[in-house]
Amino acid sequence: MPAVVHLPISSTTGVATTAGQGGQDNEDAWLIGPDWWLIADGIGGHAGAGLASAVVVSTFRDRAAPLGESEISDALADAHRSVIAAATPATAGMGATVVGLALIGAEVVVFHVGDGRAYAVENGRCERITMDHTPVQEMIELGMISPTQAARHPYRHLVSRALGTELESAPTLCRRPAHGRVVLCSDGVSRVLDESEISRVVADDAHPQVIADHLIARVLEGPAPDDATAVVVDLGPSALVQRPGRV
Repeated sequence: MPAVVHLPISSTTGVATTAGQGGQDNEDAWLIGPDWWLIADGIGGHAGAGLASAVVVSTFRDRAAPLGESEISDALADAHRSVIAAATPATAGMGATVVGLALIGAEVVVFHVGDGRAYAVENGRCERITMDHTPVQEMIELGMISPTQAARHPYRHLVSRALGTELESAPTLCRRPAHGRVVLCSDGVSRVLDESEISRVVADDAHPQVIADHLIARVLEGPAPDDATAVVVDLGPSALVQRPGRV
């Protein structure tokens, strides 16, 4: 009987970012492969937000390739503790949200804490694969408000989970095949561009760098009060070969 062998997954990545139009420093940080891709977004309004996001990325950069979901959870827990340890009296309360992608064999695990988003694109179709950790998202799920009302809600900027703060820091993880396109973006993208606009841009069959640049260019066409970062990763194909095997 022939043996099925999974070939290593290949990836092509694009990244683009911009500081918010308020003139402040860009407090987003990001990490690009080969085993981890992620965006950390320093929580706006807190001193040390840029430091918090940098600490999160540094924690992941120093880690080996994950073997399973437990390693991802461990890395996030380490990042949470590292942000707390890095805080000073002047930066007390600093924290960061994170959205990321980890390559594990022929699969990827999408993970997030907070309101960074991930989208999957395959055969021209775009699907959002994360739900925000925010009070507003909870109100949507309870039927208290509609998505249209959520876009204008006065508390839409608040998060219910983050790393390095007193908020809950538990991640949500989603496993999926390692093929097609995965798009990660900070809330500076999703607050400016609605779902239909993001879907239209990322479903284009162009190089990931072109897609990332286009997303940020679209953000800058409107009011862009927050830092905005997009990471676009094309994976696969999840190739299979048949090798002779013993019956």
